[in-house]
Amino acid sequence: MIARQEFGERMARVRERMAEAGLDALACYGAHVDYAPGDLRYLADWFCIEEEQALLLVLADRPVVLITDSAADVDRAREQAVCDEVALAADLGAAAAERLRGRRAVGLTGARVVPAALMEALRAVAPVTDASAITTELRMVKSPAELALLAEAARISDLGMAAGLEAVGDGAREVEVAAAAEHAIRRAGAELSFTTVAGAGPRTALGTFLPGDRPMRPGEAVVLDCGARVHGYHGDMCRTVAVGEPPPELERALEAVAAAVEAAIDAARPGATVAELREAARGAVAEAGLGEAWWGEFMPHGAGTGQHEPPYGDRDPARALREGMVLCIEPGVLLPGRAGVVHEQMIAVTPDGAQVLNRLPVRMWGQTPPRRPPLIARCSA
Repeated sequence: MIARQEFGERMARVRERMAEAGLDALACYGAHVDYAPGDLRYLADWFCIEEEQALLLVLADRPVVLITDSAADVDRAREQAVCDEVALAADLGAAAAERLRGRRAVGLTGARVVPAALMEALRAVAPVTDASAITTELRMVKSPAELALLAEAARISDLGMAAGLEAVGDGAREVEVAAAAEHAIRRAGAELSFTTVAGAGPRTALGTFLPGDRPMRPGEAVVLDCGARVHGYHGDMCRTVAVGEPPPELERALEAVAAAVEAAIDAARPGATVAELREAARGAVAEAGLGEAWWGEFMPHGAGTGQHEPPYGDRDPARALREGMVLCIEPGVLLPGRAGVVHEQMIAVTPDGAQVLNRLPVRMWGQTPPRRPPLIARCSA
């Protein structure tokens, strides 16, 4: 849990940044996908559910207001949210515009996902600029309390991964693997961090996919990407194994990506850049002769109140690591029409390097039995 005092300290830093940027108001948007951008959880301990939307208004000279459009959830907001006032409004734009009228400069976070109607309502009463950098900078370096929650999220993610991989076997279905992982995470008392990715066979070369009903076959790659969310903080890990013993080409890819994870972790230290981690991983894959198959869509990415949050490997290459950052090291290799391999570890940047938050080893292939009975009975017509 995060103490209310820490939320107060965060808000004080936000107001300082607002003053530096010449803003007399900051509007932070959130919706049921609370991991995008995750500012409401970070600043007000609030997350939306289902079809709800919310806006946190930080005014330079007035109390902090959380506006929600969910009548079904307003009581929870008034009990849980860390703010000065909770308001219910069916039209977020109209309610926010009324409170922002006459402001000189309004900053907006979450602009990437803000609905057009809300944006138009805000712009009708004041100049609006994208101020996402204010919260992004604050969120990247975690406090001791945040690191503890992320460590717990990683621990429960390990439980989910172990249970999911235990379900892998000849004839097992992808949905069974995903269900086993999700059940373990829920049973441990956590929420699901994101929609579980699970797949086997040639379609793993797509990089990301949802579990289906297809039975697994001997020698195929099996990718499982799952995570636990603990009090709003996201765990995220991935492993690739084989059904039984991997064929030589797949084993080569499995080993290359494992080496890439290790190389990036070895490169992680305060002062190192995101690009250095990315290139360390890419270099290990290239050394194995698989450079043309490199996949680095999420290599690396931050984790916190967002599942994917800055720094991003492809957008923030010059970003220097700082003690307290939490990153997901997630390199991959895609062999079109044959297999995809992705491994992922969560790390925390320490004064001397990096601490791996996951406890499961990366090299887990070759450990699955050749045949498993179905975990979930099929429905017959």
